[in-house]
Amino acid sequence: MHLGNNVVTPECAVFGLGMAALGLGAGVVMARRTGKVNPLRYGAATSLVFALQMFNLPVMPQASGHMIGGFLLANWFGPGWGLIGMALLLSVQSVFYADGGLTVLGLNILTMGVAPCLIAYPLWKRWCGQATGAARWASLAAGAWASVMLAAVICTAAVFSVASAQQQPGSVIGMMFGVHAIIGVIEAALTVAVMALVEKTKPMGAISGAAGVTATSLVVALAAFFGASPWPDGLEFSLERCGIAPLASSFVESIEQWQASLAIWPDYSSVTGALMGVVILLSIAALAARVLGPQRDVSLKARFA
Repeated sequence: MHLGNNVVTPECAVFGLGMAALGLGAGVVMARRTGKVNPLRYGAATSLVFALQMFNLPVMPQASGHMIGGFLLANWFGPGWGLIGMALLLSVQSVFYADGGLTVLGLNILTMGVAPCLIAYPLWKRWCGQATGAARWASLAAGAWASVMLAAVICTAAVFSVASAQQQPGSVIGMMFGVHAIIGVIEAALTVAVMALVEKTKPMGAISGAAGVTATSLVVALAAFFGASPWPDGLEFSLERCGIAPLASSFVESIEQWQASLAIWPDYSSVTGALMGVVILLSIAALAARVLGPQRDVSLKARFA
């Protein structure tokens, strides 16, 4: 669901940047009120989401989809920390891999960070947070699926800033919602599976737990490099099928060229790049947890333990 450069109007991109900034500001405040998180565990969890996002799976002929992971991080660390992790992840993808345009980074943070962490998760927590047993797992699956659909709603609204999309609203909505409803099933299945696995293994300490999750992330990233679907993701597939072409903008094109020069591993083009993403996310997310965490430790209700 990564929006690329020239997919939406400049005005829409600026609006998305502003909304993402407001969301991140709220997220930082919420994270500090939540309390400290263990930097190693937080870094390992964020790198795991990065690796899982690399693994595109076929959802229909010529279309693929991948996990977002914001709902998962919010469950483990709370909505504020979840959003911060997603913002770091999306920034790394944009800068080092040219995955998601720099000009629309704000919109990507809004759709894949703010939507699942600050909207979908709190609503799930309010309505289903006390569920236990099978009902809890079912509600987690439903919440993860809903987080993808909410992101699809925001992403579709951004696409409608383009005139060619406005001329065929039914086609755009039907294609976007149909594809992402299937992708939401992937999100639900992986969220439940990963949370169940972590709760079952229950790492004894921060170091051992982070090491185990990091090792898993490296394996997933390696598997994704060799086995992920080469088909376009749900957003790209929908835009292509609806005939929505990139907008012409010399300014955006210059930013795109600059982004291409920054990208060390464009489109995850090497094994080294795939594995280094895990290391980079582990490092910067752990650093963020140390820098942004409150000075005093308070109770953290998170299941990543």
